[in-house]
Amino acid sequence: YEKTANVATTLFPLWTVLFTGLALKSPSSFAWFTTEYFTAGLAALMLSMGITLTPNDFKKVAARPNATLMQFALCYGMMPMLALGLGKAFALEPALIAGMVLVGSINGGQASNLCTYIARGNVALSVLMTTATTLGAIVMTPLLCKSLLGAVVPVDAAGIAKSTIQ
Repeated sequence: YEKTANVATTLFPLWTVLFTGLALKSPSSFAWFTTEYFTAGLAALMLSMGITLTPNDFKKVAARPNATLMQFALCYGMMPMLALGLGKAFALEPALIAGMVLVGSINGGQASNLCTYIARGNVALSVLMTTATTLGAIVMTPLLCKSLLGAVVPVDAAGIAKSTIQ
């Protein structure tokens, strides 16, 4: 069982490419994959990452808060600014720049935890970073959109905050 699980996990990039190709070629093949299935899959992914950790793993991460703070700053500092800079450098339309900044100011999510696990990285640090940036998104996403895109396209900061919390 463990060997099969390791092979399946190691081949995660291959599965991603194969299923992406299938979805592009035949979108109707995935019509059955509704929000309920997505939510259940995300919950299973979160649980599977959680059961690989011990309280001691989090104690080690808590002893080094600079790593989490640096990642938070990079997520909400470098990424949106890079997106804005690239959008302007390539003279993209305001709507495309807005989309790039929005994507650039959103945290990595659960897939990053799985990729960290596959790479034998610090999963506890990845989980803590994902948690910190997810909680930060409630304030940071509307703030960044308003401050970086206010002159490019109108942004409803309160609406973004409300949808992030939901």
